[in-house]
Amino acid sequence: MKKAVIKIILCLTAVIFAVSCGGNNDSPTNPTQGEFSVNIDSYGTREEKTIGTSSEDTSFTKEGKIKCYPGQETKVEINKVTAASGSVSLEPTDFELTTSTVSATANEIGIKLSASGIEKIRKAAAGEVYQYTFTFLFTRTSDNKTATSEGTLYVANIDIIKQTDIETAIKNTKYTSADAGTGVLVVSENPVWKFNLSGFNLNQTSGFTATATSSSGSVYVSSAESAIFSQAKGIGFFFSAKGVKDTSNKQATFTITVKLNNSGYMLDSAISYVATDGFKLILSLGQTDGTWR
Repeated sequence: MKKAVIKIILCLTAVIFAVSCGGNNDSPTNPTQGEFSVNIDSYGTREEKTIGTSSEDTSFTKEGKIKCYPGQETKVEINKVTAASGSVSLEPTDFELTTSTVSATANEIGIKLSASGIEKIRKAAAGEVYQYTFTFLFTRTSDNKTATSEGTLYVANIDIIKQTDIETAIKNTKYTSADAGTGVLVVSENPVWKFNLSGFNLNQTSGFTATATSSSGSVYVSSAESAIFSQAKGIGFFFSAKGVKDTSNKQATFTITVKLNNSGYMLDSAISYVATDGFKLILSLGQTDGTWR
């Protein structure tokens, strides 16, 4: 009799244990129902994370993107927007999500300005980049569990750099403040070499040639590269030059690329090549007694 009672008790205990284990939705056999959290990518470039519009081009908008890691299909929305000190005050309604659902494989959140956000940002200074902390609300579609996570994004009234901006910067090349607007590139050798760039026109194929004024002696390619960098300056961008002298040592060709100061500036699509292939500036010593080194 006692043995039978013991067997019954053991069976009941086993059943209770099995039921309690089977009802645990957070068990390793059902991991999708466990604790829910979403990490936001703290990396990525500022350019990728910049949301923008432009007061110069009313049709222009720029989508910002930030990655998250939800593990599975999850709905996302903007819960709160906190502006850094000095930034334009913006609300969640000033933004629109281009991505309403994320997952383990499609984990990029796309954000752009709404009509109200565009109106506010177009009144801000062109080229200025403002920082914001976005609080995202994530809802897991499998069980409607929610989690919040924060990420940093940027907003700008983007200044679009056009061909005339590049040309003006080269034409206004100056060695000292007294030379402003003369368009003369001064390469500091002994003696000094000067190249007149006041007639510069941006041309993707043929480049622009400037011939030195009368002088003699050596002029170094590296010195001219430094002179281009330090003397030709634009608003929101700068130049990087790499030169190669020809076999006669009388001419050097410089490939100049444009670098943007920050994500508040963008190149006009018509001159996008200046950031990659660059443009040519040919500095000739002409009939002088000088040589490139």
